[in-house]
Amino acid sequence: MAEAVEKGLTRRQEEGKDIFRMDRPVDPGIVTELLSKFDDFRRAYETDGLPADAFDTFGPTVKTLRQFINGYESLAATIRDFMLPDPGIKP
Repeated sequence: MAEAVEKGLTRRQEEGKDIFRMDRPVDPGIVTELLSKFDDFRRAYETDGLPADAFDTFGPTVKTLRQFINGYESLAATIRDFMLPDPGIKP
């Protein structure tokens, strides 16, 4: 997947299109706006905003973990169906 991302970024750069890089600082105005609009962003961004013991139950953390687990379960089901096709389903 990382190779595909790199190829896409290279192609965009060759086409003269804008690419996103983490080494470019984020406009402070964007950070200020996010801080003012999203409590979860503020809690995660500010040094004392999210205590370590609250991380496991922090909404965005739980949502991300659930997405990873869902992706794993979907991959496992795809592999299962490929390796052990359901005899009751005709291709």
